[in-house]
Amino acid sequence: LYPDRGVKLITYAYQYTHGVPGNGYTVSDNVIINFCFDKACYNHAFDDPDCPKNTPVAAELREWAKHCKAENLYVYEYAYNCGDNYLPDPNLFVMWENFQFYLECGVNGILSEGITARGGEFDSLRAYLRSKLVWNPRMTEEKFNTLMEEFLADYYGDAAPYMAEYLKLFCDGERVSCTDMYTPMYTFYQTVEQRGSTNVSQELLDQCQALFDKAFAVETLTEAQREHLECTSIHLLMVRYSYFPKGDRNEKKELYDTIIAWREKYGV
Repeated sequence: LYPDRGVKLITYAYQYTHGVPGNGYTVSDNVIINFCFDKACYNHAFDDPDCPKNTPVAAELREWAKHCKAENLYVYEYAYNCGDNYLPDPNLFVMWENFQFYLECGVNGILSEGITARGGEFDSLRAYLRSKLVWNPRMTEEKFNTLMEEFLADYYGDAAPYMAEYLKLFCDGERVSCTDMYTPMYTFYQTVEQRGSTNVSQELLDQCQALFDKAFAVETLTEAQREHLECTSIHLLMVRYSYFPKGDRNEKKELYDTIIAWREKYGV
């Protein structure tokens, strides 16, 4: 593959090309392997030994690391929910662990497809944390958590604690269990008992909405911080509208009008 011409070629370990070739197969020094996490669970760390979806994924990346030069191993991850672009991806709390796994495998570069739709997905927080990790992947977990806390405090002001609590509830790895890049919205608003169904827990939705209500009630918010809350809350409003219980049609219409107004306001 033209190793004498100084050209590097990229090939993807993706979909049907997953699986490390055997029988003494070697990768030429000018071939870059771009490993895609399309089969991974994003709610747990990629090297979590207790995650049944990620165990074979982690094993494959480790195997690729043995077959190609370290400088030629790259990863491609979907840092957003392809099933619904407006939903937060649950990987915020395992992001640091994933980068440590990349370091273990000698990964040299990363393509992170993570900002897709303005509104609902904590895209600004995600972009900030990922840029910090790419710049300094060897930071401590304590430093990573501090960066997240600082960003939330700046972005949401005194409403930050409510947003932090919401994120922990949304990304609960025990309640939500395994996900993938196409996980439908109802999965994140179910109880453990509702798994396998297409139902949501209205009690859980009410709990989520109560956190946003408390955030909006903070009197010290700047205009920018309030707008950040409005834009962020769009995804929850859309879930509530999609699974609105039978009842007051006027209340549902009011919810719809708010969604449309804020989507237009923020270019969602």
